[in-house]
Amino acid sequence: MIYENNGVGICVGEEAFTYSVKGFESRDDVEQLRRDRLLHKNWEQETFQVGRFHVIPFGPDNRLDRTIRDTIGRHNLAPRVFTKRKFLTWGMGPALYRRKIEGNKLLHEWVSDPEVEEWMQSWDAERYLQGQIEDFNHLESTYTKVINAKGGRIGSGKINRLEHVSFKNARLAKEKPLDKKPKYVLEGDWDHLTTDEYTPYHLFDPADPFKHGRSIAFNSLYSFGMDFYSSPDIVGSLPWIRRSVAIPHILEAFSENTLHIKWHIISPAKYWEEKEEQLKQECTRKNKNYNAKMLSDLKQDVLTKLSQVLSGEVNVGKFWHSEKVTEIIGNTSVDHKWELIPLDQKIKEYVETQLMIAEKGNFQTIAGLGLHQSLANIAANGKSDSGSEQLYAMKNYLLTETALPEYVICKAINDAIRINWPNKKLKIGFYRALPEREEDVSSKDRLTNADTV
Repeated sequence: MIYENNGVGICVGEEAFTYSVKGFESRDDVEQLRRDRLLHKNWEQETFQVGRFHVIPFGPDNRLDRTIRDTIGRHNLAPRVFTKRKFLTWGMGPALYRRKIEGNKLLHEWVSDPEVEEWMQSWDAERYLQGQIEDFNHLESTYTKVINAKGGRIGSGKINRLEHVSFKNARLAKEKPLDKKPKYVLEGDWDHLTTDEYTPYHLFDPADPFKHGRSIAFNSLYSFGMDFYSSPDIVGSLPWIRRSVAIPHILEAFSENTLHIKWHIISPAKYWEEKEEQLKQECTRKNKNYNAKMLSDLKQDVLTKLSQVLSGEVNVGKFWHSEKVTEIIGNTSVDHKWELIPLDQKIKEYVETQLMIAEKGNFQTIAGLGLHQSLANIAANGKSDSGSEQLYAMKNYLLTETALPEYVICKAINDAIRINWPNKKLKIGFYRALPEREEDVSSKDRLTNADTV
């Protein structure tokens, strides 16, 4: 079993060898480092043209949303944390309210309005809001398609319905590259970039909502130093998430070969680059198409032969010859050489180190995702937090982490309610009841074992 750039993958008899490629051959890692560095630059300014539009990319390669999705999707905790945040935001579901002030307190007066509720039910507003929550939790931004009723531009206008537009299918765009603000949203398959068929929509303008029959609203949190998009907080946690994702695979490969790993082989990237060039030249000479699998097969053949030299009880007469090449890059000399490092078999220390890194990575991941570890069901040293600590974490989250997200998530639907019924002064939000301590609840209302069955 051979992995592309590194891992535990060479087995000869009952012995196994780890290996890695040193240098620029590990293109995935280098590319990821490049992207991580670019995330700290103003990538919004690097517009690219699609038809007559100049698209504002989301991320240095216009695929930051996909990077976040694919990174957290492989983590054992992050997807559940996002689900938990969605549940906490949703609470008992969306409900209409009016703001009122009693004394020195600002309160929500929850109300029922059959006319507005019937309008929301006609286009399944609850499903729409679930999509808004999901996109906001990951990217701190949302898109909404606003579809006006017929005749809205010539008389008494009304917004007919709203549709959630997945972030992966929408990008802000300008008509001219020097325009200060985007005026359009292009909808299409930005996830795979396999088509140039994109549908342009005007950005929704709440001050002139019936100017266009269909438009798309873009709402987001403001990020410091960003002009158009939000820079999601999770971006800073991506390296920790990747490290946490890698460790289970490292331990899985390690456990499959426990007590048999004796050497770690480091090969120079330049060696494989030259081999790849030789393979390409050979294919050209034979009028064949080069395939990346050819290099992978060559790696397996070379490394397996080297492993055979290193394995076995009797190694008399066996040797491996390699050359060392020193390359001067600027003022730095770089050695391209093979290295054979014997492992001292300190398995316990190695595994414990990996587990410590994993635990630290999980802690940093949860912290970066904005949820207290007790709410994410992750406790230090395997011990559960006390009920009072969980209660405090829950109250703190509901009181401090939901108001502004709710504003962005519900911005488009609240604009629509205000436009359709300006005199009702209604808004929609999510009803969430603050938890109480059991000792503050009357004995007849407390949970019992029978209640939890």
